[in-house]
Amino acid sequence: MITAFCLVTGLTLPGQTGTPLALRSREVRMNLFGQLQKGFYSVMAGEYDAAQVTSTLQDAIARRPCLMYSDSQCPTCLKAKNLLNTLGTMKTVVDLDELEEGMAMRAELIPITSTSALPAVFIGGKFVGDYDAMADLHRVGKLKELLTQAGALAKDRV
Repeated sequence: MITAFCLVTGLTLPGQTGTPLALRSREVRMNLFGQLQKGFYSVMAGEYDAAQVTSTLQDAIARRPCLMYSDSQCPTCLKAKNLLNTLGTMKTVVDLDELEEGMAMRAELIPITSTSALPAVFIGGKFVGDYDAMADLHRVGKLKELLTQAGALAKDRV
């Protein structure tokens, strides 16, 4: 009975090794959902060279101090743009819905970010998250610090 409870809840017993079943099944569900999302955007994109799109994304992420993949009609994307504007951020915004290859880019962003949520914000080559993650970083005073370290803030804003 206790072992069954541990398997369902993800708890481990003393001396038990390995990943609990509940955690493994959650990882499988998350991975499956991510693959379904990627598949959806891939189908919507039509035929494209996934390796080329991924390479283009990774190159842009590495080269831009602050890069946001966005959708021009997305309310949380607009909030993220406004937050970055308020801080005086020098940023690159890519509105995927306005690009011919936008669906392909969105499909190939999923393995990089582990989410299909937009906006997808990268600072200093690292994925920061969506608007909520940025707002949380801003609340605790870390967003400006990350932007400064990446060289994405104008000198008079630091």
